[in-house]
Amino acid sequence: MYRLNLVTPEKCIEPGTEVTEVTVPAYKGELDILEGHAPTLTTLDTGVMTYKLAA
Repeated sequence: MYRLNLVTPEKCIEPGTEVTEVTVPAYKGELDILEGHAPTLTTLDTGVMTYKLAA
C-alpha cells in the first residue's frame, strides 16, 4: 500500500488516498505502478488513469 496524491495545476484532487496499484496510459502502452516500483521517467499519453484502493 502507498499514498496517491493526484494533483492538477488548480488543486489536489486525491490527497493521500491509500492505494495498492495505479495504472496510467504511457507512450508505449499502459504502465502499472505497484508499491516498491522502481523510479521511472516516461512520457504519459492521453487516456484514463485507474487505481485500486487499499482494503
